Amino acid sequence: MSIRFGTLALLLLILTFSGCNGATTTPSTKPTITSFTASPSNLPAGGGSVTLSWNVKAATSLSINNSIGDVTGTSKTVNIASSTTFTLTATNTSGTSQQSTTVTVALGTDMRPPTVISIDPPPGAKGVKDDVSIVITFSEAMNQDATSAAYSSADLPASEVTFGWNTDSTVLSIKPKDYLEYAAGDKPSIDPKFYNFSFTDGGKDLAGNALDPFNSFFTTLKVIVISIYATPELDGDCYGTTGCDTTRASLDVGDLATAPIDSGYRSFLSFDLTSIPTGVIADEAKLIINKEGTNFNPDPYALGDMLLEHVDFGDSLKGDDYDTPILADLGIFDSASEPETGYLGKDVTPALNDDLANAPARAHRSQYRLRFPIENNDNNASDLVTFTSSDGPEGQRPFINIVYYLP
Repeated sequence: MSIRFGTLALLLLILTFSGCNGATTTPSTKPTITSFTASPSNLPAGGGSVTLSWNVKAATSLSINNSIGDVTGTSKTVNIASSTTFTLTATNTSGTSQQSTTVTVALGTDMRPPTVISIDPPPGAKGVKDDVSIVITFSEAMNQDATSAAYSSADLPASEVTFGWNTDSTVLSIKPKDYLEYAAGDKPSIDPKFYNFSFTDGGKDLAGNALDPFNSFFTTLKVIVISIYATPELDGDCYGTTGCDTTRASLDVGDLATAPIDSGYRSFLSFDLTSIPTGVIADEAKLIINKEGTNFNPDPYALGDMLLEHVDFGDSLKGDDYDTPILADLGIFDSASEPETGYLGKDVTPALNDDLANAPARAHRSQYRLRFPIENNDNNASDLVTFTSSDGPEGQRPFINIVYYLP
């Protein structure tokens, strides 16, 4: 009996092990990781809590790096202080599979809000040009979309500007789509054009910290357009060096039939610049004179093309000024190709700016001379061109039209 029992027990033991081996299966492939994510994937400066979640098939064990170790289930919550890449490892008897996910922590070690370092044009700036761009520099990288959306302006709406950022997201440029406006008038005292803009607390840094609301403003240039008429007591014509007349309603340039050889008429104009503020540089200046016509001889241009010269004859017009030295030759003012009558104009911007730059020495005046290159052709005939003087009819007097800008 004992032998039979022992044999039977051995047989049962063999059958038991054989049955177990038959029930054990080996996976044919390594684990499959269908997803591995982190929520949130971005954290503010200083870090915080993040939940790692996964979906894995056919794994016998799971582990995560960065000292987390073995994990079970489908998620794990951890705390981090800086940007971290997590790698999930799934294992079975056929091998391992891995997948990674990264959580970004904003730069910085505190939660202080961003600030504005500089604004250009500076707050309260005057005389800003019409092609300016507003440039704002922040203390740290900003959320571009949120900060651009925080901009507000009734004078320069967001729909009328474009926003641009540098690569570090620390400098915002706001470029108007069209030129800005200038206030325009004939007096320096006109009010300038104001441009106000502001940012709400909707502006944020990458960590989500709100920008303190702020506002700023600047004014653009003022464009001043004036007409300065000639000074009656200083405009006139001189007949050679024998004398000058500042009282007639007309100005003559040319010669007379009775004139001695080498003498003739030259006309002079003077303009008072005291109404123009110190330091101004004219953008444009044009001398306008009404040409009444030609007198006596139908061909006064036998004396050549009439010249305009920039001169400085001072506070009175006298015979010696007939030959006063020129400051600048401004070229041809009148010739046979010009209309017989009507207004003639000449750009005198360089001459006027020279007078403005030397205003005290020239008593704040701008003065000019009209002459022919041939004084008298001795043909026993008058060769004259006549212009209206400042003693002539109102509306026909000589003037300079001046355009300049002020802050």
